Amino acid sequence: MAEEKQKTDASEELNKALNEIDVLPDADKEIVRVDSEHFKFSKIDYKLIENHQEAFDLDMMENRYTDYLLKYDYIVGDISYEKLRLRGFYEDYRKGVPIDMKISNLEDYLVEYCSFGCQYFVFERVEKAESDPESYFKNKKSNRPNQSKRPNKRQSNRNNKNRNKQNNRRTQKNQSTKKSNSGQKETKNFQVKKKETQQDHKKTQSSNKQQPKNKDNKNREKVQFKIRKKKD
Repeated sequence: MAEEKQKTDASEELNKALNEIDVLPDADKEIVRVDSEHFKFSKIDYKLIENHQEAFDLDMMENRYTDYLLKYDYIVGDISYEKLRLRGFYEDYRKGVPIDMKISNLEDYLVEYCSFGCQYFVFERVEKAESDPESYFKNKKSNRPNQSKRPNKRQSNRNNKNRNKQNNRRTQKNQSTKKSNSGQKETKNFQVKKKETQQDHKKTQSSNKQQPKNKDNKNREKVQFKIRKKKD
């Protein structure tokens, strides 16, 4: 009991000391401590709702902080190997947000992606943005000039590869069709030549048959002529 009272008294004294200090937002600093729980990140109010094993260190936070985290409803920091890692989470009612980026998934994140028993802290944004992240991303315009005019090299390379593949397929098809057509022509020519040779062979056979008949007729005529001579 005495130890708990000492801790509470120490925390109260610390809060009083911080409140007595005239804390004014410094334009050069991105993170300003208002009291032991309330801070200003780029002039936006955040509240420290959990500080497990006194993980929060202002110097480490200033070194790792970026204004990119301001779009989140919660900022979570975990320490492993004396290095701070920051990640943002949204409220559960936000639309267009994946499950692993909602604050209800914090315990799973600490178990799966953080070292066992690590120190961590959680900041909650005091005045949350009314618009959902989906509309926030749509309305936000980038400062990069002519971003839409820049060609996407990956897409152009993919398109060129697909075109080359299609052209190769077409050439292969044309070559195969040419080969098939040439083979058909050769077979047709061979068949035509075969028919011609068969016809020539038939003609020669018919001519050879007619020749002995003509010889027989001539011999008969000679014999008849001789017989007539004898009679005369």
